[in-house]
Amino acid sequence: RFARARWRADAPCLAAAGLTPERLAALADRAGRLRAAADAAVAQRLAAAISLYPEGYATADRPLLLAPPDEIAIRALARCLATLGGGSYPPAGPALVRLLVRLRQGGAAGHTLAGCLLLERGGKRPHLLICREPGRVTTRLPAAGAETVLWDGRFRVHLPASAGASAAADPPEIARLGPEGRRWLIDPAAPAPALESLPGLWQGAHLLAVPEFASRQTSMTSV
Repeated sequence: RFARARWRADAPCLAAAGLTPERLAALADRAGRLRAAADAAVAQRLAAAISLYPEGYATADRPLLLAPPDEIAIRALARCLATLGGGSYPPAGPALVRLLVRLRQGGAAGHTLAGCLLLERGGKRPHLLICREPGRVTTRLPAAGAETVLWDGRFRVHLPASAGASAAADPPEIARLGPEGRRWLIDPAAPAPALESLPGLWQGAHLLAVPEFASRQTSMTSV
């Protein structure tokens, strides 16, 4: 409401500079078409370059993801980081530009941005690993009062009604698996950083349950 009033107050000065309402409307229309074209190009690049996994990580065909034009590469990176990092908003533009430059330079060192970890992976099929930065996962939610909770902005955890029913001193809670929880998984195919950032149902130091796509070494309930 207030922005509209300010624009109206500035309209005479803008018109004197040639920015009439008609020209501003035409500019906005053109910007909208350019944005739609960029979004379509980003979607095509992500579909071709990115593989997503239920454990909350992605692998990328590095040359394809980072290829010019820069604006498409930057937007594709932003989409990946916003999705895998669980944030409400993508990182700022200058930070994305710096990340793109570093990734194009290569090297084995990992990169972090927007709560995500990006690692170069070699082997038969070299690729870029993008996942949640395990050390940044601090969300701890009580496993009581709701059967479905959004954890770390990334996972919807469905709990049985009895999950939070406990008379113990330590009530169950949902927290990241971390290194301690990861060691209980059976033959995990996902990379260690992604597994450590997964949710688990904990009671004190005891791991009660893991996500349904993971398996534990002992008999337990899945969530």
